[in-house]
Amino acid sequence: MWRCDGRALYPCPYGVRLCGKAHATPRLRDVLFDDMVRQTAVGTAEEADEGLPDVVGW
Repeated sequence: MWRCDGRALYPCPYGVRLCGKAHATPRLRDVLFDDMVRQTAVGTAEEADEGLPDVVGW
């Protein structure tokens, strides 16, 4: 969290120079981790569908 004021290290995400509000900027490692988790979840779901036999009556 950082406050959008004269000491801010980042530009305001709303395009205003100094809005005075608190903002949360995600770090690159957080974005990359989220992408990795999503890709793993997609791969796991595809693998789970491939190897299971069709069982009727369960």
